[in-house]
Amino acid sequence: MDIDLKDLLKTSRVFSSLGESASQRLLGKCNQVHLGQGEILFYQGDTSDSVYLLVSGKLVAFLTLLSGQARTVGYVLPGETVGELGAIVNEPRSLSIKALKDSTLLKISTRDFIEICLQFPSVMFESLNPFITRSTFLLQIFSATVIGPIFFEFIERKGDEGFGEGNFRALFE
Repeated sequence: MDIDLKDLLKTSRVFSSLGESASQRLLGKCNQVHLGQGEILFYQGDTSDSVYLLVSGKLVAFLTLLSGQARTVGYVLPGETVGELGAIVNEPRSLSIKALKDSTLLKISTRDFIEICLQFPSVMFESLNPFITRSTFLLQIFSATVIGPIFFEFIERKGDEGFGEGNFRALFE
């Protein structure tokens, strides 16, 4: 792969801690994926079989509510990743991702991503930051006055006491 991809890894928040040889090994395990404007990368609920690093273009992350309404959670810009949390916790995709512009991504299998996280814990820690940001926005969506009680009822219906151990999944079932 060309030098631009190595530079992208160096500037990527998630992968910037990798040294030259680890970056080269990672790039050797990646496949390029091209999406046209409007194409879906994956849907909420799909199996988390890979992590993606956006090389070029722009993506939108959205949540489909029980009503069928789509709510934008955020945008993905070059150098940012998607799919990290599902890979780390082995859970289905929590959001859908669509290309707003023609986009090129690097696809990293979950197995390879987990291997990198085990060898370089900083990759895993940096992967959590986008999730925390998106989760904060999701809490704002679900705690709005109009639907706030519904959010708490989802959790109560699952019989769980906190926001972990399947409660995040409860929001989407």
